[in-house]
Amino acid sequence: MKTNSSENTESRWQKTPVANLVRNVQSGNYYARIRVRGKLIWKSLKTDRISVAKLRLSDFHKEERQRAAVHTAVARGKMTFGDALANYKQQRENDPNIKPGTKEYDAFRIKALLNRGRIWKRRMSAKFPLQSAGLGVKRTPKNPVHHHIIIR
Repeated sequence: MKTNSSENTESRWQKTPVANLVRNVQSGNYYARIRVRGKLIWKSLKTDRISVAKLRLSDFHKEERQRAAVHTAVARGKMTFGDALANYKQQRENDPNIKPGTKEYDAFRIKALLNRGRIWKRRMSAKFPLQSAGLGVKRTPKNPVHHHIIIR
């Protein structure tokens, strides 16, 4: 009985000449099957044409590698402002619960933030603390308890 069930599983998937690409025999659709950071990821490419499947496979592979690179930077604790911004943008774009208008507004606000000052553009990929980026904490003379971040 066990050999019969394993034969059904093997016959369900057909190998292709392209690495990381398999075809479901029953539906005829192609699936991506890649391993990223030790985890096996399956995704339907929603096509029954191998030429389209090859293109979608390369796009999917690229997205997953970029996602893994951002995750690795976060896990190491060595995240730059640019890394954090890319991570935030990717999470917002990939969230299906966020409406398109909200995503457009997010893009508008990010653009405004980056255009606000020359410091953000210059230091976006630099791995320096706030003090070396020209930002510092200063106590105001009127309210010595309150702190303000100033741009020099």
